[in-house]
Amino acid sequence: MASFVKEYAAADAAGRVKLIYSNFSNFLGIIDSRIDGLVYLIENEKAYNRRAQNGDLGVRVQTSKISDITGNTASSEADTRNAIIICDFSGGELDDTDKSDEYKEEAIMLKRMRRDYQLFNNQLNRLDEKDRELLIWYMKSHDDVAAEAEKLGIAIDSVRKQVFRTKQAVFKQTIDYMEGRL
Repeated sequence: MASFVKEYAAADAAGRVKLIYSNFSNFLGIIDSRIDGLVYLIENEKAYNRRAQNGDLGVRVQTSKISDITGNTASSEADTRNAIIICDFSGGELDDTDKSDEYKEEAIMLKRMRRDYQLFNNQLNRLDEKDRELLIWYMKSHDDVAAEAEKLGIAIDSVRKQVFRTKQAVFKQTIDYMEGRL
């Protein structure tokens, strides 16, 4: 597993919420990037194992004019990507791999990460518009609190307090759901 995914897997509910919060603007990108990495690893491992099984001579000779290697590769990669996203490998996407259990474990964690992010995002969406926009602004930028306070027409300390209260409410609600208390 990639280091961020390992860190996420090892974290408790509060730790996972903190990781989502601190990586909010690129969290889905992290997940999608890791899915792409897994597809790459799986497809390369399958190709290597097939070549090794067939006694790779380093030369490929196409005897029929029917095969579409590029199309087959793209189709296989799309099937593997979909299997990772939905955590269903019943179509043989992990056949010819040596690390199928590791790949399955990571796919399950990536699915959980996406579900946790969606839960966190839903808790943001339950806020009133002003609080939601302020917290999202803060998560994405942390820039110039003074300018944001002036824009909102409130004191700098009021902005900080409002961000803190809103953040705490979102954290508590998300953690309570993750731990099954709601």
